[in-house]
Amino acid sequence: PLPNNIVMPGAPIVDLAFSPDATLLGLLNADRVQLVDVVDGDVVAAFELTEPHASIAFAKGFGVFLGAESGVLRQLEKQQDGAWKMRQLWQGNAAIRRLEASTTGRYLVVVDARNLASQFILDEGRMSEATLQLPGHVVESSFASSGGRILFRTPRWVHRATASPTGLVWVDSALVPKALPGAQLVLGRTADGKALAGRILLPTMRSGYFELTDVGLGSTSGPRLFGNRDELLQDWQVRLLGSAATQEP
Repeated sequence: PLPNNIVMPGAPIVDLAFSPDATLLGLLNADRVQLVDVVDGDVVAAFELTEPHASIAFAKGFGVFLGAESGVLRQLEKQQDGAWKMRQLWQGNAAIRRLEASTTGRYLVVVDARNLASQFILDEGRMSEATLQLPGHVVESSFASSGGRILFRTPRWVHRATASPTGLVWVDSALVPKALPGAQLVLGRTADGKALAGRILLPTMRSGYFELTDVGLGSTSGPRLFGNRDELLQDWQVRLLGSAATQEP
């Protein structure tokens, strides 16, 4: 533990995030946002908010982003004189619930109250055309280390999508056990820190025992609970309706 306590006035904190270099901690509550120096606990910047915000995220080279109840995407940007300035970037049609920046710093994924995921291209200042409608409440989103794949976790599923200039494209999904409260996805890595493609773990509880469950995205063996969407529909159509079934469900 560091020898300082960070106290934020006002309502309870609803979200927090570290900067990519881990020198700043961003804190967000219903009344304000503040950036804190991790080493000494000093407040580097603070802004009063005129409406509730639910999510905060840092993007490498682009500062801090905030998602508002009105659907507004806001940015906190450090000026040449060292001061921080807030500005509005984009107006959506529903409340913003989650923000996730890619590891490369190019993309910012926005998930709204309708569980619709959109992708903002930071260096171009625009939204991509292709959006992704998730089937349930998104409790977590996480980019892979390459920045080209993003994971969305709903209560019982993990969905994988690609991120590109054209937008978000669904790749596959996997059914997962119920996660531990507060658990987050863990991306598998080798001993030297390199990411393992397709190795995704989730802390779960089964029969009173803690487990790190392998989500299994990218695997080709075992039950067909993941894979290409068209193949998956065809597979389960045969399972549920019989091999003679020819019509789509």
